Amino acid sequence: MDKKIKEILSYSVMAPSGDNSQPWRFVLSNTTLRIYNLPDKDNPYLNFMQGGSLIAHGALLKNIEIASPKLGLVTKIKLFPEPGDLNLVAEINFENSLDIQIDPLFEFIAKRATNRRPYEQKQLSGKENILFEEAGAFDDVSVHFITDTENKNLAGTAGSSAEIIILENKLLHEYLFKDVMWSEKQERKEKHGLYIKTMEFNPVQRLLFKLASNKILMRLAVKIHLPYFIAKQDAVLYSSSSVMGLLTLKKISPENFVKLGMKLQEIWLKTTSLGLAFQPVAAILFLGFKLQNSLTDQILSQKHKKIALKSYQDIFSAFNLSSSEVPLLMFRVGYAKNPSARSSRKEPVIE
Repeated sequence: MDKKIKEILSYSVMAPSGDNSQPWRFVLSNTTLRIYNLPDKDNPYLNFMQGGSLIAHGALLKNIEIASPKLGLVTKIKLFPEPGDLNLVAEINFENSLDIQIDPLFEFIAKRATNRRPYEQKQLSGKENILFEEAGAFDDVSVHFITDTENKNLAGTAGSSAEIIILENKLLHEYLFKDVMWSEKQERKEKHGLYIKTMEFNPVQRLLFKLASNKILMRLAVKIHLPYFIAKQDAVLYSSSSVMGLLTLKKISPENFVKLGMKLQEIWLKTTSLGLAFQPVAAILFLGFKLQNSLTDQILSQKHKKIALKSYQDIFSAFNLSSSEVPLLMFRVGYAKNPSARSSRKEPVIE
């Protein structure tokens, strides 16, 4: 069974994670697998309450749940089995089974990717509308969709405002660029981080992004409002999609972060199965969430706090959320050419 579990994990690590941080560790004992969070892997500022990493673990677990039947195994997943150890995210027991159904989403695990290309400005039609069946609540996780131009513009502008804050703030600027993989050779060697080709920049945009990595040049760029120009371009990119979606929680807890990640991966795989493009938009939501729940913040300026909180509230308005919901991850869906590059994954190391 060890061989089967190792193969399952090779599919599991194809899950998305913030800047491809891959914040997981695997410990196998007989047929029991323990999965640990590596809390220092993701952006330490945006990864408030380890929310981003735990969402990534949810996507990882969904892949395990989907891949296991293909190998003739069933899983019993227990989240946070030891209350005193929040880094132990899940304990999974595997069992052989002869009566098992293959999940139709399995074949799309390896095909799923972030697509940052421009999307065609047209509505979903025909079979693609099945995506809307995901709308509604699942335990404490809710899924919302908007298709009208006015609200997509509002949500797109809100999502893009993170570019202003990240590029203008010294610390967030450092966090962004320290994980950029600038060449295919570097990316294939490191197998983590933000691969430049996945950003889908044209030559001019790529040059500007490279110049922005220089702190001195970035200070000059701020003076001529380059971050606002970049944010405006991203706003158009986001709002031109067919659909914008949002995942929210009714209650904040480590378990619910993981459940949200599982739902995210399910929607992403279904989107992939329909031949549609998908891009998550999360930074502004984690900025707003952190500011709403952190008693002190000495990293952001008052100007940037105001931008983040206004954008956070604009997302509430665009999706018509109730005050009891916590928006955590936005995404866009539409028709686009295939991404020109994909991020690599490290092979799972089993202890």
